[in-house]
Amino acid sequence: DPDVRKALKDSGTAHLLAVSGLHVGIVCGLSFFAARLLFGLLLFRGFFRIASWLAVFATIFLCSLYGGMVGWPSSTQRAVLMASIAMVAISMGRRPDPWSVLSISAIVLLFWEPDLLNRIGFLLSYSAVAGILLVTPRFTRLLPPDFSPLLKKIVTSFGVTVGATLGTL
Repeated sequence: DPDVRKALKDSGTAHLLAVSGLHVGIVCGLSFFAARLLFGLLLFRGFFRIASWLAVFATIFLCSLYGGMVGWPSSTQRAVLMASIAMVAISMGRRPDPWSVLSISAIVLLFWEPDLLNRIGFLLSYSAVAGILLVTPRFTRLLPPDFSPLLKKIVTSFGVTVGATLGTL
């Protein structure tokens, strides 16, 4: 509703409506899990590759539906495309490089709609992820190998927050 949007914008809480990569990641993860269960019969009969590809395509389809439901903001476009690229790479037996996935998704989106380069949502979404990719590994490298797994997750989360903040700064 436009009145609700205006009230959120006026109060400085409009970011609560933003769909982030985390939301898309949750939808993709749950979709992939459900698709793997659905195609599980094929897995037990030895059709691993077919079941894997069916699960990937079903997940991409469901994540794309989710993107359409939320209006395809820049962060959702980036996240759905990055997740799709990564899933296809994994299904092909390759380990996706995060920088390559980020770059390919930007190139595809800019090829499709070059004007995105002038939109703040596109720039902030990609700069936040670039910041995360630059900063987070530096935080986790500081930790000793025998560091507590719980504390390692906390430090990594802090690194993600700092990276996203620095990237959008």
